[in-house]
Amino acid sequence: MTPVDVAPLIAVLVCLQAIRVMVNQNHYVREFSQAGAVSPQASKTLSELELSDTRIFRILVRHRVIEQTAQDQWFLDPQRAAAFRARRFKVALPTIALGIIGVGIAWMLVR
Repeated sequence: MTPVDVAPLIAVLVCLQAIRVMVNQNHYVREFSQAGAVSPQASKTLSELELSDTRIFRILVRHRVIEQTAQDQWFLDPQRAAAFRARRFKVALPTIALGIIGVGIAWMLVR
């Protein structure tokens, strides 16, 4: 297999990874929202929400979408979540589109 043969596969994997990250981020935001953990007074532990301290969770913390109050107590900031989601779509959707275009170009080159 040449690099040109592998290029479409790599582009597809990159697109799928981006989609997986967005889906997992949405899951965390939805769980916090549904549990009502949307203010410091209503903060909850990850175990109460049946969530884990994952890389996806840490990304949301780094962007201050999810914030810590007391030790092991967390809450969702709805305004930051909405702003984060808007920024994410401005970046992620064009990236995915470029990946799909890249797959098409690589596929045409292979043929």
